[in-house]
Amino acid sequence: MALAQAFKQGQQPKKITAKNIMTLIQFSQNLMQGGWIHKDAYEQLPGFDDAMARKVKGKCGGKTLYQYCMLPKEERLSIPPFAFQGQADQVDQFEDQEKCIKALPLVKLTMEAFVEGEDEIVVGDILTCKLTVEYMNLEKGQRSGYVCSKHYPYLKRDNWFLIITDESFTGLAAIEKLQITDNVYVKEFKERIQRPGKIAFTSILTNDSYKGLDQFSKVEINVVAQAKNRKIHEYSKEDIKAIKEQNMLT
Repeated sequence: MALAQAFKQGQQPKKITAKNIMTLIQFSQNLMQGGWIHKDAYEQLPGFDDAMARKVKGKCGGKTLYQYCMLPKEERLSIPPFAFQGQADQVDQFEDQEKCIKALPLVKLTMEAFVEGEDEIVVGDILTCKLTVEYMNLEKGQRSGYVCSKHYPYLKRDNWFLIITDESFTGLAAIEKLQITDNVYVKEFKERIQRPGKIAFTSILTNDSYKGLDQFSKVEINVVAQAKNRKIHEYSKEDIKAIKEQNMLT
């Protein structure tokens, strides 16, 4: 109501930035996973508390939850005897952990920016920003299941949000809720380049239900004012004749 009233009075409302969006999504992550109790992302795994999380991170060189989950199963197998030391059900603890990891929406984000058919990027070109999201633990045709949570008492599916921003996370070029129905998702954004110089894009793929699984990708391009290496297409006499005839027909 206050923002609507300010808009009517001609006042500029507060600018929404990528940081604002990330704060809202992180609130959702903490709500789903009980972040006010279990602050470490590792504590989303079965049998993990704060002390266990510290042990595992110390054993595997401070890897994030995502990096830990992406380790080969055989490599993770060497950690439970250390982490679950003194517990009689080490094997069961490990199997519960593996079942949870298999159910997590582990994804890989890659991004590239280019002008189709050209090696250099010039002012006035149409820039294509292509993002590919690949689910690492799903077969083709499968979809992720319901959220695994120690605290949230209802069935819920997780959602991925794609945010395109700058290096400081203040700008907001695009935000989109992804509708992923397969193990690979491809999204393209196209925009005409208006100025020369270095342009940096940062993409954030963030999940609204899990902590520690977000992905970041950055691309930098250099835009020149005029093309230096582009070949000018030379038309033959036959091409020119055909173009003239086509123009006369239209």
